[in-house]
Amino acid sequence: MEVLTLEDFNNGQDLFLFDLQNNVRFEFEDFNTNQYGGNPGRAYIYFENDAVGADATLEISLYDSLLDYLNVYTYGPDDFFSELLVEANGGYNYMYLDLENALPSDDQLTRLVLTGDAYYMGFYDEDGEFNNLEDIDFSDFTGDYTYLNIYESTADFNFQGSSGSDYLDIDDGFDENDYVDGGDNGAEGDILEVEGNDVLDVTSNNVQNVEHLRLSGELSGGGDALLINTPGFDTITLEDETTDDSGPGGNNLVLSGFDEVIILDDQTGFIQILNPEVTITFDSSYDYEEIDVDTLDVSGVSAVTFIIPEGYSGYDVDINTLDLESGALDTNTLTFISPAGDGTEDSGDIYIDNFLYDPTDSLELVDMSNFHGFFYFNDEIGEGVDFLIGDLQDGSDSYLELVADDNSSSEFVFSGTQNDWYIYIEDFELDVGGSGADVLDLGLLGVDATTDINIDVSGNVATITANDGQFAGTIVIQSDEGAALTVADVESRIEFDGGL
Repeated sequence: MEVLTLEDFNNGQDLFLFDLQNNVRFEFEDFNTNQYGGNPGRAYIYFENDAVGADATLEISLYDSLLDYLNVYTYGPDDFFSELLVEANGGYNYMYLDLENALPSDDQLTRLVLTGDAYYMGFYDEDGEFNNLEDIDFSDFTGDYTYLNIYESTADFNFQGSSGSDYLDIDDGFDENDYVDGGDNGAEGDILEVEGNDVLDVTSNNVQNVEHLRLSGELSGGGDALLINTPGFDTITLEDETTDDSGPGGNNLVLSGFDEVIILDDQTGFIQILNPEVTITFDSSYDYEEIDVDTLDVSGVSAVTFIIPEGYSGYDVDINTLDLESGALDTNTLTFISPAGDGTEDSGDIYIDNFLYDPTDSLELVDMSNFHGFFYFNDEIGEGVDFLIGDLQDGSDSYLELVADDNSSSEFVFSGTQNDWYIYIEDFELDVGGSGADVLDLGLLGVDATTDINIDVSGNVATITANDGQFAGTIVIQSDEGAALTVADVESRIEFDGGL
């Protein structure tokens, strides 16, 4: 096959090749039609009648080439490409492919093969060109990253991944007859993205060697979708508003066997997680907006870690109901992590309006020692729960509510000495006859005696600050007793051990 080399084309203009008499191998080198961003150039290739024949192979080689639009025309009634062979080398490469011919539809490609060792190769579906693919073979590609978008799969396909990190994005049409093998693990693992209503067809029978699952779109079939992680994914990501109806029976999602759940958008329905331990990451970095979750049931998880990344203005998470008790396990530990802001980005914050807990098997520990945002728990969180409180966001106000008169003891260990935070604890027990009283442990704040702190009382509210700048924060407790507090009452509930 003849070779046609197109190189050093980076002026952002359109390229036209007319009247090609026979099929050739196209080699694009340093061909960048995207240099000027908002007005990228395009490459148009026109074949004469009967130039390629039926079921022809389109061969393309890319080297550091960005094809924002590669348009290939075949005019003969029996001229069309059914196979695309691409060799990608160098650094970053991608193509938006548009095939046009005299046939009723443009989706005649059934086979796609990728070779080479480029850092990145991306395939983007311009007009359904990849919808009819049956054989997708990236197994001989030794580069770092690949991406393939299929707008609407209409054929049963077999995907063989590369030795790098593959991202297979199926907008619609994934089903039980499709097969995906991610191949060897790349640096960040492989990703399979499917539409929400297709997710129940993702099982160990047709998916293997893929580390990450992403769901796009909304569930719309009605009832609870139970997704069991039989393929062994490391993570599942909810990219859009997957759920849309509160309570079992709506368009809700039950996730079983996932160690990490990543939520990128509002979830106005019900999400239940079943696993001994889980990490839930909320990340709205693509739009910097608050993430709202109606009902999150983690009662089938013993230990839950919430991660809220720092962001431009801090990412806020608002959970209407956090269920800790309806499942078989009951939750024992909640850990909240939000990295400290770096001056250009703020820490994330979390609001929880309602807690469901089991008084006979309550939560044991809330660990916020690495949480640097602020929190607002607008409901009783459980009986006898201990708290580890770190350096909350500078200038922030946090709030939590204990259970009044519960005859159980909660201990608070504070460790944040740098930021000027403020925390208000409601229904703090001071005098219930001994072991039921709550405890403030200030030993990690640079103080070791009550003479190092100021205690101001007003009615049943006490405010505690450092006497000589050992820590910058403010602790406010409201007693569940109706009578006015004394300084001695408060001092009796302060320790300096520095641990639970």
